[in-house]
Amino acid sequence: MDIETTILKIISKVSSVRISDIRLQSYFIRDLDFTALEFAELLNKVEHEFNIEFTSFEEPHIFTVEDIIKLVRVKIQ
Repeated sequence: MDIETTILKIISKVSSVRISDIRLQSYFIRDLDFTALEFAELLNKVEHEFNIEFTSFEEPHIFTVEDIIKLVRVKIQ
């Protein structure tokens, strides 16, 4: 499974948003109605899934689905 598909599945599990309703340009708070707790859970699950860690400097810059996918790609290279 590729990074994008894996992250979309995690987003769907955390938020109950259907994968078909998630776009790369979707903002977690504005478009997907994420709460702060859901966003924290998402970051935790993505870190665990890919065996990476987001820094306190990176987290505030994750606004969209595309942001998190790009960051994960950079971290696992």
